Amino acid sequence: MPLLPKPYPDEVVGSILLRGRIRFGLPLKAFLRWIHGVDTKRTSCSFLLDPAISKLAPLCGLTPARLLFEHTVFPYVTAFLPRRESFRLARRLVAKRDVESASTVAMVQNVTQIVSTRRYCPECLGEDQEVHGESYWHRTHQLPTVLVCSKHKRRLIDSDIRTVITSSAESLFLPQDVDRCAVSACRTQLSEGDLLALAHKSQQLLSSRPSAHWRADYEISARTAGFVHRSGILATGALSSAVQSHFGDDVLIQMRSPMGPEMHRAWPALLLRPGCKSPTSVVRHLLLEVFLQGATKASSTEPRVKRRTYRKKDYGLLDAIAVKRMTEQLERARKANTRLLVKDLLERAGIRAIYKHGSYRLPLCKELIRAFRESSQSERQLGGRDFWRQRTPSRWGLPSARLRKSSASSNSDNS
Repeated sequence: MPLLPKPYPDEVVGSILLRGRIRFGLPLKAFLRWIHGVDTKRTSCSFLLDPAISKLAPLCGLTPARLLFEHTVFPYVTAFLPRRESFRLARRLVAKRDVESASTVAMVQNVTQIVSTRRYCPECLGEDQEVHGESYWHRTHQLPTVLVCSKHKRRLIDSDIRTVITSSAESLFLPQDVDRCAVSACRTQLSEGDLLALAHKSQQLLSSRPSAHWRADYEISARTAGFVHRSGILATGALSSAVQSHFGDDVLIQMRSPMGPEMHRAWPALLLRPGCKSPTSVVRHLLLEVFLQGATKASSTEPRVKRRTYRKKDYGLLDAIAVKRMTEQLERARKANTRLLVKDLLERAGIRAIYKHGSYRLPLCKELIRAFRESSQSERQLGGRDFWRQRTPSRWGLPSARLRKSSASSNSDNS
């Protein structure tokens, strides 16, 4: 028979411990000594992810794996880790050995740094008291990206009770006792649509892992939303600027996801960069997903701006015009008794860049250039001019003058 109270749906592990302490009527230190062993020196315990999962699970009537995945924030904080790494952490937590509390504190710090106090929904509080006779702390309400109850569409109440169980009286309160403490509604500048979207996506992470190909999914959504350069490359800098403009600096700072001045190096750009393997917080993933979801819907409903189309070049006509221009330039150079370089001739015809990168498209020009390079009008004549061929024949593979004379005399003697 379980000694601790049976967990309610979506109840966080810290709430189970609080209700168990109330059932036994023990001080917190004595209760923790009974849970973790007589030699424990703990005076506090985790509210979101207790390191003694293997000891608590049998006392609750659950398996360690079920307690870990259904009543802690473990599925949320490990959602975007590699599958092998998340399985390794889960096996370590459900194993029948003590785990250092520092390791679990480091695991949930992305949650506790943003959600420093406990939250609850007034509507859920009333329903829990009506159905169960008491209230409890919901796991979903303690997630950093959940500021509104997805069931009742109402803003959560933020109490001043820290997300850690200590021996202080306020730390041992359940939601029905929070009226003794200072409370305030969770304030943020996000729209109602973004608040509900973040709440739904956060709740989905508690029950199922995201796709292992999330980077490819982000890229498809970004391209669909129009964040693409004309060259086809993803416009990550423009995407980061749009994310910053959509949520605002105050919200991003509140979510511990600020951006620097260089947008192409901001965290949205890094999430879409294939070579970047450094892990980032779950909050940033959810913010980017919500933004891309809204941007994709807006791009599908708004009329698309027709891009400017460019007329294709008629290379046949361009080839004929260039040949005509080069012929005129060669005639002028012949009358002036000057020689030209190939680049000068192409520049005067206005086709140097086109000819350099695609001479195969201009066959007439290519033939004219070949003939020009072999003529005497070329400053750098291909094969050498007649004067230098006679002066240094061996340079061009021709017989020297002496060999020609000896060859001529031998031919005359033979005749």
